[in-house]
Amino acid sequence: MSVKGHGPLEKLTLVNLDRSGQVVAQYNPKEFQLDKAASWSPTASRGDQPELTFQGSNPRTLQLELFFDTYETGEDVHERYVGPLQELALVMPPNPATGRSDEADKRPPRVAVIWGGAGPGGPAGGHRLPRFIGVVESVATKYTMFLPDGTAVRATCAIKLLEADRASFRVGAPR
Repeated sequence: MSVKGHGPLEKLTLVNLDRSGQVVAQYNPKEFQLDKAASWSPTASRGDQPELTFQGSNPRTLQLELFFDTYETGEDVHERYVGPLQELALVMPPNPATGRSDEADKRPPRVAVIWGGAGPGGPAGGHRLPRFIGVVESVATKYTMFLPDGTAVRATCAIKLLEADRASFRVGAPR
């Protein structure tokens, strides 16, 4: 499907950058929210306006909702879409190439959010969504339709990601 004067419809994709795999949206989100904040700390003062001390910059956050519907096929929506999406928030299993789990791997994978354009290394102008590489902080799933046997066939997933590039990525607590 394409819109007159535009190319084919691009699907939002979450790409696992640390291991192979990706989750492709069945339906694109109707909106997404990209936030950037800084931390400030008020100090005690005698006046109405306390002085503020800059504490640092927080990572950007990206929030979006994805809708999945497998009613027509009768397929379990959790197995087909929700499970693979939730795996992006789980600690990675041992590396299949080595069979070992390195200390750096004891964390969820980094994820690139791609929607249109040439991918995570492509030109910024090629993306509909601003370039975003981070980690999945949360996936909240609401199941809204079931077959008579209890199989879930519709779900909406609210996803929150924190920006984290390779240079700022660390395992464990800050030192």
